[in-house]
Amino acid sequence: MPKYVLGHDLKGEGARLALMSELLDPMHRRHIDALDVVRPDLDLSLIHVRMPNLELRKADIVAGPVERGGFDLVTARAVLHHVADARAAIANMVASLKVGGALLLIEPDFLPVSVAEPQEVRAFWDGWLA
Repeated sequence: MPKYVLGHDLKGEGARLALMSELLDPMHRRHIDALDVVRPDLDLSLIHVRMPNLELRKADIVAGPVERGGFDLVTARAVLHHVADARAAIANMVASLKVGGALLLIEPDFLPVSVAEPQEVRAFWDGWLA
């Protein structure tokens, strides 16, 4: 797997991720609850969590399904905009689902920044989005 651009060893990265979790976990949890697929109370940061019926895996989702037909829920937050082939990643996540399972993907919306002014800012974001 390629190295993540924002390495976890960078100064402030732990605080950034903790803040992101604090802000986004409640919304993510509401979406999971609405799917009515998963019953345990999940800590969505999943960094140090160990629970019965919860297994954490590290894999390259672009390379293939984690386990074909093995999961009731597959969820990712702020992941797809970092992978080279989002279509392949989504197809592999779908292939990892059991029949009747649920896929929940949450991604940031970068559209508002594409209309930012002044021109130098717009040029930066146009390059970033390209």
